[in-house]
Amino acid sequence: MEKFVGSPTHWLFGHALEIQQTGSLDKVVSWAHQFPYAHQLWFGQFIGFLNIYEPDYAKAVYSRGDPKAPDVYDFFIQWIGKGLLVLDGPKWFQHRKLLTPGFHYDVLKPYVALFAESTCNMLDKWEEKSRKDKSFDIFSDVGHMALDSLMICTFGRGDTSLGHGDSSYCLAVSDLTRLMQQRLETFQYHGDFIYWLTPHGCRFLRACQVAHDHTEQVIRERKAALQDKKVWEKIQKQRHRDFLDILLDAQFIQDDNMEKLEEIIEKYPHAFPLWIGPFQAFFYICDPDYAKTFLNRTDPKSQYVQKFLSPLIGKGLVSLDGPKWFQHRRLLTPAFHFNILKAYIEVMAHSVKTMLDKWEKICSTQDTTMEVYKHINLMSLDIIMKCAFSKETNCQTNSTRDPYEKAIFEVSRIVFHRLYSFLHHSDIIFKLSPQGHRFQKLNQVLYQYTDMIIQDRKKSLQTGGKQDNTQKRKYQDFLDIVLSAKDENGGSFSDADVHSEVSTFLLAGHDPVAASISWVLYCLAQNPEHQERCREEVRGILGDGSSITWDQLGEMSYTTMCIKETFRLIPAVPSISRDLSKPLTFPDGCTLPAGITVVLSIWGLHHNPAVWKNPKVFDPLRFSKENSDQRHPYAYLPFSAGSRNCIGQQFAMIELKVTIALILLHFRMTPDPTRPLTFSNHFILKPKNGMYLHLKKLPEC
Repeated sequence: MEKFVGSPTHWLFGHALEIQQTGSLDKVVSWAHQFPYAHQLWFGQFIGFLNIYEPDYAKAVYSRGDPKAPDVYDFFIQWIGKGLLVLDGPKWFQHRKLLTPGFHYDVLKPYVALFAESTCNMLDKWEEKSRKDKSFDIFSDVGHMALDSLMICTFGRGDTSLGHGDSSYCLAVSDLTRLMQQRLETFQYHGDFIYWLTPHGCRFLRACQVAHDHTEQVIRERKAALQDKKVWEKIQKQRHRDFLDILLDAQFIQDDNMEKLEEIIEKYPHAFPLWIGPFQAFFYICDPDYAKTFLNRTDPKSQYVQKFLSPLIGKGLVSLDGPKWFQHRRLLTPAFHFNILKAYIEVMAHSVKTMLDKWEKICSTQDTTMEVYKHINLMSLDIIMKCAFSKETNCQTNSTRDPYEKAIFEVSRIVFHRLYSFLHHSDIIFKLSPQGHRFQKLNQVLYQYTDMIIQDRKKSLQTGGKQDNTQKRKYQDFLDIVLSAKDENGGSFSDADVHSEVSTFLLAGHDPVAASISWVLYCLAQNPEHQERCREEVRGILGDGSSITWDQLGEMSYTTMCIKETFRLIPAVPSISRDLSKPLTFPDGCTLPAGITVVLSIWGLHHNPAVWKNPKVFDPLRFSKENSDQRHPYAYLPFSAGSRNCIGQQFAMIELKVTIALILLHFRMTPDPTRPLTFSNHFILKPKNGMYLHLKKLPEC
C-alpha cells in the first residue's frame, strides 16, 4: 500500500469524514482526476483499501480468484445469507454453475412481458401526475417499478397484489438498502458489536426480520397452495414460472410427486440442479451418455449416504469407498456365486408358500380385495433372515410383531425424511429432535439384535458346531460366508466389518426386493394380457409348482422380461449419488467442478422420452434380445453399472422369479380402482398407503 500515494488522512477517521461531507461519488470522481491509476483509501487508521480506476489495473485484479472483501460483503450476510454475492472459492463456483441455467434466455423470455406490464403501470401513474403540469420525483416510482418486477419474477406477486405485509416488505427493503450504504461509509459501524447496539443497527435488524418474515410467509403459502393438484396444473400452464416455483421443485421430490420429476426431465432431458433448502444443491442426471461417464469413475459415495446410513449399517459395501471397498467386495463376491444361490431357492419357495397359505385362508374360493404389500414385506423379511442367519422368525404367522421387524420398517422412513429436511443435516439438530431420539432407540434395537446373532454363531463355530449346523441346513447362510471369508494374505473381516456387512445385506436384501415384488404384481394386475401369458409360461415349466430348480428359473423368459420392464417403469431404488472428487466433463462438453453432489436419477433415466419411446407404457418386449441389443448399454440401470453395480442383483432376481411364479400359479390379480396407488420414496420406492389388489384363487392344476 505504501507504494500508492493518496490524499492526506484524518488522524482518527482517515478519509471517512471527507466522504461523508462531500458525498462518496463526488469524492471518488475528484480522487480519480488527482490519482488516475490508484490511491489509498482509509476508514479510520486500521481499515485500508486500494481504489483503482485504470483498465489494465482492473483486468489484473479481476483475472484472479481472490476472495470477496469481508469488510464489505460480510455486512450483507445478516440480510441475504451466504448466497452468490457473498460466497468465494469452490462453493461460489458450485452455486454459479448451478444457477446459470436459471438465467438462460429461454427462462428469461417470458419475463419480458412482465417487465413491460410493470413499466406500463408506472407510466399510467406518470400520465396522471403529468396532468398537474408540475415536476415530480421519478426515482421512487422507478424503484417501486423495479421492485414490483422483481417480486413478480421471484414470488409471482407484484403491485396488483400488494397487501399490508407486502408494503412493509417494500419499506423494509428500502430501509435496508439505505442503512447498508450508511454502514459502509461510517467506519465506526464496521464492528458488529458496536453497530448492533446503535439505533441504526437495531433498525437494520428489525428491517431484516420484516423481510425474512415476508419471504417465509410467501414460501409457506406457496407450499400450501401447491398441495392442491389443480393449483399445480395451473402454475404449469402459466407463461412463466417464478423463482419460488423453481426453488420448491425439491418439495415435490420430498412429497413423492414422481409425475413432477417426469415433467422436469421432459424439459431438461440431460441434467438439472435441484435445491434442498437455500444452500444445498444436487445435480441430477438422466441421460445414458451422462450416466456412462459418471459411473465409470471412482468418485466416493455421497456424504449423505455416509452420514445418514453409516449409523444404521456401519461401514459396509453401501457406504465404503476406495481400497477398503475393493477388499470387502472381493471377499463378499463368493457369497453370491450361483452354487451358493441355488441352495436358497428351496428356502425362498418355502417362505412364499407360507404367505400363499395365508392368502388362501383369507380368500377361500371367492374374490377378495387384499392389501398385499404388508404380506410381501413380511415374506421378504422371512427369506432374508433365513438366508442371512438361518433364523426361523415365524414373522409371517406371529400375530405380534418382532421388535427387529418394527424397527427395520420405521428407521428407513426417518433416514429419508432427514435427507430432505436440510435443518436435520446438522447432527446436533437431528440428535436433539424427536426423530433423532427415535432413530437412536431404533438403531440400538437393530444393533443389539444383529450382534446377538453374530456372537452366538461365533461361539458355535468355536465349539465345533459349524459342520453339524451346516449339514442340518443343507446350505451356507450369509453369516457363515462372511465369518469364514479370507483374502490371499489370510486376512479376514473384523468384528465391526462382519456386523456392517450383515446389516447391509439385511437392509439391501429386504426392503428393495419386497418393493420390487409388489410392483411386479401391480404391473401384471394392470396388464392382464401379460399376466396371463406369464402364467401360461410358468405352468408349462413348473406344473403344479411343487418344486422349483435353478434351470427352470432360467427358462422363464417372458416372466423375466415382465420383471425387467417393471424395474424400468418403477425402479425400487430410484437414484444413486456420488460426490465428485475431481472435475467431471460430460461427452457434450458440459463440466462440473469437484465437490458437487451428482445424483443419477434412475427413475428419470427410465422415464426419459428422449431415451425410451412411450416411457409410461408397460411393454415387456422392450427386453427381447433384439431390442436389448439395439439399446444404449446405460439406458437401463436398475442395479447401477460399472465396478460398483449391485453385488446382490442375482439374489434379488431369484427371489422375484420364485415369488412371482408361485403367486401366478395360485392367484389371478386385478387392480382395485377405488384405491389409487401413491409412491413413498424413503430411499426405496414403495407403496405409500399399501397396495390393494383383487385376488381370485385359481383351481388346482
